[in-house]
Amino acid sequence: MPSPNRPASAVTISTASWPMQPHFSPISATTLYAEPISKARCCRPLLTNISTQGSGDQKFIPGLNDDTLQKLSAAASPRSSELYKQISGPIQAIPPFGLGYPSETTQSSYYLGDISQQGISLVSRLLEQHSLFPENTRIRKAENGVDFEILLASVQRGGASPTFPLPDGDRVVRLVQGDHSDELKQICTELSQAVKYAANDRQRGFLQAYAESFQTGSLDAYRESQRIWVRDKAPRVENILGFVEPYRDPHGIRAEFEGLVAIADEKESKLLAKLVENSAKFIQRLPWATAENDGKGPFEKSLFEPPDFSSIHGEPTPLPRRDPPSISGILTTHSSCILLEHHLSGDQPSKREPPRRDTSSSCRTN
Repeated sequence: MPSPNRPASAVTISTASWPMQPHFSPISATTLYAEPISKARCCRPLLTNISTQGSGDQKFIPGLNDDTLQKLSAAASPRSSELYKQISGPIQAIPPFGLGYPSETTQSSYYLGDISQQGISLVSRLLEQHSLFPENTRIRKAENGVDFEILLASVQRGGASPTFPLPDGDRVVRLVQGDHSDELKQICTELSQAVKYAANDRQRGFLQAYAESFQTGSLDAYRESQRIWVRDKAPRVENILGFVEPYRDPHGIRAEFEGLVAIADEKESKLLAKLVENSAKFIQRLPWATAENDGKGPFEKSLFEPPDFSSIHGEPTPLPRRDPPSISGILTTHSSCILLEHHLSGDQPSKREPPRRDTSSSCRTN
């Protein structure tokens, strides 16, 4: 959870483990330190991952019994206690042992019903043929047990449901709007308020494009938001928002929703800008640099296009970012990198806190 001492807020909504895991409110010191070692060891991975999926998407079982976890949730709030009762069974259940294609040992809420890996590939190829991006979709077996439904994340519900025949001619795929509608509606309400406080027209533009994408489920609108976002150079407030994290889909193409808002560290951002200014010198010192190509060697571009860097401070995220296929295809002459500073500070041996597993920057090039 965000620290009150850090000007950042980050949350990841995992469609791979939907319905959403409960929000863990701060636990009182009296409750937490009654059994300090065992409870702290239990809470740290839960709060870090916002789920019971740890490194490599392997499930971990809390080192506390159900009664103790119930007391902890009740100490947080009545709502937390109610939510814990709904998930206490799955938290303790073995198997599944982790995330993966649906089977006896792994699970994925991207794929609902009796769906084989071959069926997933077949439906995914069909979407690609019809130029439908997969990032904000899930696949569900239809009630007849034969056809498939594509669940499209959007506020809008109940619109026209186009169908696409599969190559075998015996089955169809139907597009269904309104997946995660209630959650996205709340997000759109907040975005409409954020527009009022935008610093410039570009920020207003990508916030409005975000809202359009979440309202309709259109990833074309989302791509447009990124074209605008990447041109908003050196903003005081940085953000990453949308279905951008494909790690937990075993097929590697469907994404979970990530939201991050943070205030850029002006001093550290200037240091990064200085590094970029001298990037040509560093490139010439790389092992493969030769005299050709102005001293950069055969593997580098003739003209280096430096990104716009921002350094922010935030809470740990489960995994490093990368661009989903629909966004990385935007590659143009503009680029932007957001460096999550806690990833670096966690690896400094002089720090007392344990090292973070995630040590990469969060970059997006468009």
